[in-house]
Amino acid sequence: MKAAVITLQNIKNYGSMLQAFATQELLKREGIESVMIDYTRPDALFWNHIFGYSKHNNLLVGIVKSLILLPTEIRYKFLWDSFKKKHLQTTHEKYTTLEELSANPPVADIYCSGSDQVWNSGWNGGLLKEFFLEFAPKDKKRYALASSIGMSKFDESEMPELSRLLNEYEAISVRETSGLELVKSLGASNAINVIDPTLTVDSTFWKQLATAPKRKNPYILIYQLGKDPNIDKYARHMAEKTGLEVVRICIRYDYALRYGKPALIPSFEEFLTLFANAEYVITDSFHATCFSLNFNKKFWCILPDMYQGRILDLLQMMSLEERVVGSDFNKVDIQASIDYDRVNEILNKERSKVNTFYHSIAE
Repeated sequence: MKAAVITLQNIKNYGSMLQAFATQELLKREGIESVMIDYTRPDALFWNHIFGYSKHNNLLVGIVKSLILLPTEIRYKFLWDSFKKKHLQTTHEKYTTLEELSANPPVADIYCSGSDQVWNSGWNGGLLKEFFLEFAPKDKKRYALASSIGMSKFDESEMPELSRLLNEYEAISVRETSGLELVKSLGASNAINVIDPTLTVDSTFWKQLATAPKRKNPYILIYQLGKDPNIDKYARHMAEKTGLEVVRICIRYDYALRYGKPALIPSFEEFLTLFANAEYVITDSFHATCFSLNFNKKFWCILPDMYQGRILDLLQMMSLEERVVGSDFNKVDIQASIDYDRVNEILNKERSKVNTFYHSIAE
């Protein structure tokens, strides 16, 4: 059996690529050959992504911003292309629109929408029907593999079309418990809630990809996607209390000016190594929370302004809501441990649930 999977691996986000890699592994374990559809949202294409940062600025500011961001985009292109070539089975054809996919869909026995925020119309700039497998041949079965909505509710104007698209699936698994309620409200009774693919494969899988650690001293790791200054403030607070140095994964070269010793746009292998060997993690990222859990790290979350539900749902599942940092840092017990025996027991139960779902696809 061959599966064609559409997901967000081409978004310049480490978690997006790594969840695609994990999805491929999960299908492989069930004897399903998979191919990741080499689809890129138009706004994520090389030049579009650069110019997108300055779309609200005047020409001069736009030129300056583009020149600053160009080295970052070049680095991203190299890393993403290298990782895909080495680790992902992708289609030879490259797609950027539903029309291109519909005109020449990849040949497969089944079609799947992958994990990550493929069903988040806010994140994707609208309802992208390609992420609902609108291009798939009508006689082929469709599956959702931990598809994420991210939002707390659907846009009311999109709901009739969403209902039609969702009810064409053979089976649906969604990443958030809140997402499960949303899809069921649109008639998708064949839906279940599962954990993200990066959690479904355990730390042993990720450690095989990680490299030898370069840092000998213990450190606090920052991985930040947003701009909340409280992350830097809390990192300084932790550094003062623990005496540890702070290392920041910089997702742009200009972020080297932010607080912490910079790890400048690391490779995927280095990214995993930094998490595997950190003493503490501070983050606003869903996937960074996943890797912190998988590597059994002491971590603290400062929730992002948007799409908080992804992180909150995961923490509630693990009964770790107290790992969210509030405005008063002095109320946080930095040394508070996590009962990872209990967390790992929950993860193993959830992994069995996901494996059962994949096994049903292979039958």
